[in-house]
Amino acid sequence: MIPGGVLKGLINFRFRVIRFKTEAYVLDPENFWRRMFLASPYIPSRKSHNKNFIVFHANDSGLRPFKALTFFSNLLVIYALIKSLFHQAPTPKNLVFTPREFSVPPYPQPAPPKQEKRYRKKGSKVPFIRSTQRSEGEKTVPQHPLKSKVPREPTETFVIYFLILLFLLVAVSSICYFPIEFQGTFLTQTQASAAYGGHTVTYSEITVEVDSIPPWGRCHRRRGNNVILKDSTGGEDCIRCFHITLKSLNVIQIHTEGLARCYTNEEAARATCPDERAVLERRFKEILLFRKHEPGTMMTVEDLFCPISGRFRFTYTANHGEFQCEQPFSELSNCPNGNGLNVRFRQCAFPDMSISFLCLGDWAGLNGDRYIALMDLRDEPQARPKYRCGLYRKDKTTGRVFVSLASDSTCINQLTSATVGYESLVLNPLPDRSLPAQVEAAHCRFPEWSQGQWEHLAVNGNSFQFRDHTLFQDITGRCILRENTTPNDRFIVYTVTQCGEESYNCIWLQRRAPNVMEFQLGVESSDHYSESLCHDQQFPGEAWITEGRLHKIQVAACPIMGDYTGEVPGTHGLCAKVSSDCNNPDIMFYTVSNCEERGHVYEEREYRCLGSWEEDGVLFTYTQRRDMDGFQCFSGKVLRNGEEAFIKEAGDSCIRGEDPLIYGMKILKQSSCPQLAPANFVPMRPPWKPMTYPPPPLPTGIPKLPIRPSPSRDPYWYHTATEQPTTKPWKPITGRPRPDPSSASNRLYHSYILPSALCILLLVFAFSHR
Repeated sequence: MIPGGVLKGLINFRFRVIRFKTEAYVLDPENFWRRMFLASPYIPSRKSHNKNFIVFHANDSGLRPFKALTFFSNLLVIYALIKSLFHQAPTPKNLVFTPREFSVPPYPQPAPPKQEKRYRKKGSKVPFIRSTQRSEGEKTVPQHPLKSKVPREPTETFVIYFLILLFLLVAVSSICYFPIEFQGTFLTQTQASAAYGGHTVTYSEITVEVDSIPPWGRCHRRRGNNVILKDSTGGEDCIRCFHITLKSLNVIQIHTEGLARCYTNEEAARATCPDERAVLERRFKEILLFRKHEPGTMMTVEDLFCPISGRFRFTYTANHGEFQCEQPFSELSNCPNGNGLNVRFRQCAFPDMSISFLCLGDWAGLNGDRYIALMDLRDEPQARPKYRCGLYRKDKTTGRVFVSLASDSTCINQLTSATVGYESLVLNPLPDRSLPAQVEAAHCRFPEWSQGQWEHLAVNGNSFQFRDHTLFQDITGRCILRENTTPNDRFIVYTVTQCGEESYNCIWLQRRAPNVMEFQLGVESSDHYSESLCHDQQFPGEAWITEGRLHKIQVAACPIMGDYTGEVPGTHGLCAKVSSDCNNPDIMFYTVSNCEERGHVYEEREYRCLGSWEEDGVLFTYTQRRDMDGFQCFSGKVLRNGEEAFIKEAGDSCIRGEDPLIYGMKILKQSSCPQLAPANFVPMRPPWKPMTYPPPPLPTGIPKLPIRPSPSRDPYWYHTATEQPTTKPWKPITGRPRPDPSSASNRLYHSYILPSALCILLLVFAFSHR
């Protein structure tokens, strides 16, 4: 038999325990065979919610040969079953796996009821009972389960232990990964039934893991929004194509041919991948996933600003006029918090009631309408679904908002447009208060360079509107006076929140680049006008809010050109590559991959540089993501004439006070763009000044390099000759990445010589003990 210490050493060497049950779990043979054939998969998923499993994850490239042992392990299971039928050999009934250590728990075990010590004879059908304790006179001594003195046939014991080892060593590999924004626990509608006042909906839980979506399968291939999921737990491969779109940080929309059909051939599954037109025409089954929200736990939704902001009175109709609020006495607002909606029904054809919703996000629809996702915050939403989907449209002339909701937790059932749905509301904004006379008479205008639409700020003449995503306030401001006692662009302003709260304050604007601005609001507002509002005491720190222009007015080159590589700080075996598009100097690529196998890409991002500026010897570069929505700031220092640089992420508002030389990642230049920039593009000092002129034309006689397109949304990506590298989120990676199976250094792992030799040795050892 295999000694317990050897078994422990092998498994501890090859595996990293991800999660285990607090108390020991007993692997008994009655359930072991069933799990060997029916468990999904052989090794439970790393985020499986079945707490009866100790979860392992392959962490060493030496495990590759054991993938081939899956077939042999099934044969050995059959062999062991046949042997047990003829010999009735005892099996390790109480093989205990405790956390990290394979041994008895460190605390004393209670003595079991006294049992007569007996052994089952060969061929007997009397159940065999074995205690994990043995009697030594009057003393009871805990006995290690792996050191039981019960006689047993060594061949069967060896087979059982070897099969258990195979059960733990069979690695379930994936070749693509989901971005971190997709991961988490979600709820989706499974059943809806008509009820008074709405629909009663039941939900099922879906967990999007780093490389799988149980129970649909593991990520097999991914490009753009199309993902091939492969489920091999039923004996045969079940392959499906899913069109997965992140509508907001809290909502995922999935389109598929249907969950009732799957394919054993990958090409057949790829042929069913939805394209964008098919999705718009709703020719595929639509599944909506809502991020699960449990306050006080790790499962909480991301706070997002409600797209419907302000205070309104509304009329209401539902279920073809069965429920109505004909008079506009009911109220709706996102006060006091801008991430929720409070609805109060008053003087309607049904009893008065109040409902609070949490906004989960919004996204573009058809014909100018936009979708909105809401979560009912009542503990028991009675006859209404907990999650709602609707359409809304704003009338810019009158300020009215039209909203319609579906009858359940889909975006389809009884939902046609913003004016036609199962429930429909017409929101009329409450009239604004008249401006104070001093504000009305002020002749002040914000600088010309600040005018336009920014990320969360809109400046139009003498007014601005700012959505504060920290305090969740929608602030409208009016310029009163420009402060002339300081050389800065500071303005005394009159502000009103979406809830009607009025105050006076100071706003400080700073132009960082043609497409980048920063501003601060004074820390203390006032209910009356004061010329001291813009004094330096109002701005004690460097809490700048960085804004990128939504519509660029000028191309701004990224501060480094060429290819740079470095090792990601705080990780082992992960390397980063920062490269530029030589034909488009404002485009920058960032990838994280295995240092030894560069073709195994874990994460891939694409940025558009909006502008750069120097501050206290640090270069800040503000970028806009091209592969998804969002803005990102980087801080860095360029040294040795551009041959070396230190960079770090600085959040979405350019965090100060963190020296890139200490906290950043060191990257070294590997190659340069050929003659696409002036000779002094990489100066002796870091390029603090942003490029404020158009990029120079290509020199004649030099062939133009291919322009890298944005990530493909082509549903027929499987016809391409070469596949784009798959991606895996960078942040959650804590172990050594698995090598690329296609690399030459790993070809030995795909050989069946080693597995065959092990099985031959096993059979020789088994029959030598007969």
